[in-house]
Amino acid sequence: MTMIRLRNIWKAYDKQQVLRNLNLDVDKEETMVILGRSGAGKSVTLRLIMGLEEPDQGEVEVDGFMVSKMSQEERFDKIKHVGMLFQGAALFDSLTVGENAAFFLTQHPDLTTHKWLSKKEIDDHVQHALELVGLAGTGAKMPSDLSGGMRRRAALARLIAYRPTIILYDEPTAGLDPVTAMTINELIRNTQNELKATSVVVTHDLRSALEVGDRIAFHHDGRIIQVASRDKFFEIDDPNVKAFLDNTVLPERIVNGRNHA
Repeated sequence: MTMIRLRNIWKAYDKQQVLRNLNLDVDKEETMVILGRSGAGKSVTLRLIMGLEEPDQGEVEVDGFMVSKMSQEERFDKIKHVGMLFQGAALFDSLTVGENAAFFLTQHPDLTTHKWLSKKEIDDHVQHALELVGLAGTGAKMPSDLSGGMRRRAALARLIAYRPTIILYDEPTAGLDPVTAMTINELIRNTQNELKATSVVVTHDLRSALEVGDRIAFHHDGRIIQVASRDKFFEIDDPNVKAFLDNTVLPERIVNGRNHA
């Protein structure tokens, strides 16, 4: 079952054409990675899926809803079950880590039962989410007390707490050291296992793409030019993909062993 469908998407800013006839299908409960060089418009695709922007041309369908044809109010109502992990974490600086994780549940009913949760139920959701991302006991801390990697994990806990069925990740490992990036990749996989969500990960990090993705869509010149399973990605016969791979250094275990566990 297709959960996200992008058809003939064009998007420009002033005179700069960012997306050019982009097409992509994302299946239910899979993790699709959109991989490509930085600054090529990949994150714009996420904003279109999220309904934060509209395409100049083309159709964006999310979970059966044609969001590109809706008003902003209709989008807000229909796709509350879509969550996003922003590159900068986007935590509220004036709220504690726990309050950040609880924020959606204090503003909206539960996405599954459509009932408002009690304070104890919200606290239980938050505690469980913080434990899953390795931040148990940090609920009273402020975002300013956390490192960059911890802020990214706190933002992920916020998603886990309200359990969206579609999750969008914007460069989740950007700016992180290799060890912290590996931790974030592991948490993305764990979140997928926990929520059984449909996920789209935008990244320029091939290692991250191979660690978390079921399929990889290669973004080049404003379009998706190739889509393959992670095990078949190195077999793609395309000069643009090969040029990208030639400029990427990966551990031998990934290139030869395809060991992403």
